[in-house]
Amino acid sequence: MSSANTVMTDPVQAQLDAYNARDIDAFMRFWAEDCGYYAFPSTLLARGAEEIRARHVERFREPDLHGRLVSRIALGDLVVDHEIVTRNFEEGLGEVEVVAIYEIRDGLIANAWFKMGEKRLEGRAEIVRSGSAPTRRPYIGRRALSVVEASYCPSARGCSVSTMKASRNTSSSNASFSPSMTAMIISATTGSPDCPMTSSRRWSKS
Repeated sequence: MSSANTVMTDPVQAQLDAYNARDIDAFMRFWAEDCGYYAFPSTLLARGAEEIRARHVERFREPDLHGRLVSRIALGDLVVDHEIVTRNFEEGLGEVEVVAIYEIRDGLIANAWFKMGEKRLEGRAEIVRSGSAPTRRPYIGRRALSVVEASYCPSARGCSVSTMKASRNTSSSNASFSPSMTAMIISATTGSPDCPMTSSRRWSKS
């Protein structure tokens, strides 16, 4: 990266480091006093350093908060980051993909726009309904679980299994079960290696 691009990316990297350290004072050093903070493309979320500080004081209370940089490009006065951010959502621990666009002026962030992906909650699993073939499409996250119809497991010997009886008013991972459905959640980390449901699984880590 050229020295000119480094001048542009330095404040972006520094504020990301401070974000991950949850250090509000260090974080705010790299934002201009009159900076704009937007949901892409043009929804104003905060105007000025004071509002941005207040927004992040609240965010920094999340114990697992962490932004992982996937890629970065710099062009002129713009820096574009692709990040995966781990958050403590109301629904539980999860992550979200973010594209962040920073406009740099005089070594500070003058404006920033954020395009958010869908939340991915840790532990969210695929639901396989009665009568369908079992699927092995795990939740993509730090730890994946697969949910299968109980009747498809030929042997639970040696497995660590949690059985859920579901009713019409019961939901798991935001998916409602039918009254007759019984599902087994088989953990990839504790399942028996000779279990046909766990041994053939392909897990993704992000």
